[in-house]
Amino acid sequence: MAKPKRKRFTDTQVISRMQKGVPGAFSELEQKKPGVIYGKLYSPKYLLNVCKFLKNRLNFKYPLSISALDWPEHYELVYHIVSYENNNLFELHLPVPKDKPEVSSVVRVWKGANPHEREAYDMMGITFKTHPDPRRILLPENVDYFPLRKDFPLGGDKEGKLNSKSKGSM
Repeated sequence: MAKPKRKRFTDTQVISRMQKGVPGAFSELEQKKPGVIYGKLYSPKYLLNVCKFLKNRLNFKYPLSISALDWPEHYELVYHIVSYENNNLFELHLPVPKDKPEVSSVVRVWKGANPHEREAYDMMGITFKTHPDPRRILLPENVDYFPLRKDFPLGGDKEGKLNSKSKGSM
């Protein structure tokens, strides 16, 4: 017996269902161009509910990338999540406060997010709570700096060296 086909959603339907399914989560939610939906969350507290809704209700099954940005007033995570069934991409932006750069891990939702979150920690120092493997992925475990931050000293510290003291896990 064949599996029943899942419902396919247009960009407009995805936006409408997101507004109803996780009300109040987005400061912006719109179609950027055909097949690309842009959403910016108000705060990290909405992240897990939004991601679960995207996967379980709207067929967004694959986290293509998770990138971290350093803005003057905050960090920002950008999740690119693909629905091959819908033939669209959801670009999810999440502002992260600089004074406490931590968010929930989405590895429980998408296992493929694991290396992306580890890289965001390694390069920007954003901690992912409940991450199953919080080790650094690119840099040695004993470094205590995050090279993609704007405040990273390009010439090293005052002696021209970089510190390598801490364990380096999330």
